[in-house]
Amino acid sequence: SVTAEEASLLKEINQGISPEDMARYEELIRKRQQQTINQQEFRELQEATRRLEDFQARRMHSLAALAKLRGVSVLDLMGQLEIRSLDVL
Repeated sequence: SVTAEEASLLKEINQGISPEDMARYEELIRKRQQQTINQQEFRELQEATRRLEDFQARRMHSLAALAKLRGVSVLDLMGQLEIRSLDVL
């Protein structure tokens, strides 16, 4: 049985980036790589990158907290939850 704390952590771990936001982020990355990005898009890319980094940090914190509650390593927990990596892509 899953406790309320575990359920909350699992919700945070399983939260994802919307497909629309991810598509826009990838588009901005391509524009930057092709050197066709304008100033406004570059600022948008910087903000999106900050949001993704914040998301990943929260997710990692939740993974570590849940692993500690369950008495397993983060890598073991990731295996149990079938999380292959912390990449959002």
